[in-house]
Amino acid sequence: LVYGARMTIYQGEKFDVPKLVQVILEEQVTLAYIPPTLLNEIYDYFVRDNQKIVLNKLLVGVEPIKTELLAKYDHLFRRNLQILNGYGPTEATVCC
Repeated sequence: LVYGARMTIYQGEKFDVPKLVQVILEEQVTLAYIPPTLLNEIYDYFVRDNQKIVLNKLLVGVEPIKTELLAKYDHLFRRNLQILNGYGPTEATVCC
């Protein structure tokens, strides 16, 4: 934020995947914190709208992320997406 970035807070329903993807596209989100379960659900939307996505950093947590899902996103974003795994013991997890 110090360098001119802005923060977008998602206001939609808890698991409204189309709305979440719409916000990511319209607000040109570059960094997001998304649990693996949602990542799996929004993958098809990302495939369809791949050219419009500017996301370059993705924080994941809440639950383990499967290697297969990581590989799918790595391929989709042509290795231009940095994925940071914040999953771990609650008392040791810090993701800002």
